[in-house]
Amino acid sequence: MTVITENIIDLIKAALEEDLAEGDLTTDAILGSDHHPTTAEILFKQNGLLAGMPVFTQVFHTLDPQVKVISLFDEGQCVDKGTVVAKISGSMSTLLKCERTALNFLQRLSGIATSTHEYIEAAKPHHLGILDTRKTTPLLRHLEKYAVKIAGGTNYRSGLYDMVMIKDNHIKAAGSIINAIEKIINKYGKKYFITVEVANLQQLQDIISYPINRIMLDNMNNENICKAIDLIRSGNAQTEIEVSGGITPQRVKELAPLDVDYVSCGAVTNRAVSLDISMNFIK
Repeated sequence: MTVITENIIDLIKAALEEDLAEGDLTTDAILGSDHHPTTAEILFKQNGLLAGMPVFTQVFHTLDPQVKVISLFDEGQCVDKGTVVAKISGSMSTLLKCERTALNFLQRLSGIATSTHEYIEAAKPHHLGILDTRKTTPLLRHLEKYAVKIAGGTNYRSGLYDMVMIKDNHIKAAGSIINAIEKIINKYGKKYFITVEVANLQQLQDIISYPINRIMLDNMNNENICKAIDLIRSGNAQTEIEVSGGITPQRVKELAPLDVDYVSCGAVTNRAVSLDISMNFIK
């Protein structure tokens, strides 16, 4: 998955502009035009997964391509509290001006990777896929989904444009779940992957014979999930099964032994807490 795209480069430029605007008043006063070289370390102040070093590096290179960033860990590696994960060498002025923007990206993406890892660990030893959702920070979706994938999660649709997902409000808009599915099939046929959300067993029975790629069981209890699994596997064994709604690591542990392919979880992105990471000059 390519993380540094033209859009991300533009995003980084905008983030630096947001912070710097007409200049860094403090650094400009203290250092002026002095380009004194220095080295800094990037320190993890809590346990977590490293994610976002390419973005972190690009922030510095946007102001000064001569800055050298050496990552001491691979993306997605677990890092213990108190560990130095990277070293940076370059102009002290550049490092000071880029520090906060670069760390903001690194802390956010590492936090999401760490959150995702918790869900993946909860699924072991079973092979239950952890899906992200569109519950992402506006304009940061590409980066946040990158962090999910780095941790071993599975990226769901990128947006409204790359697959069909029929949810409760679509069903209301169409008048019924059958109307919604038939309109989709009539318009697209098999051109797009189709996921349909069902809230109860009656809805499931209504659609079981349709050519659907994935059925999402939304906010069902375990008893109904097991009944739904039996219906789906006996009616259309090739259809994937996804469970959604209030998915926590504990809920993953409960669902992992069942015959479910995926759980979708907005919390891996929209409830992830940024990791505590700092940059410290060492000379």
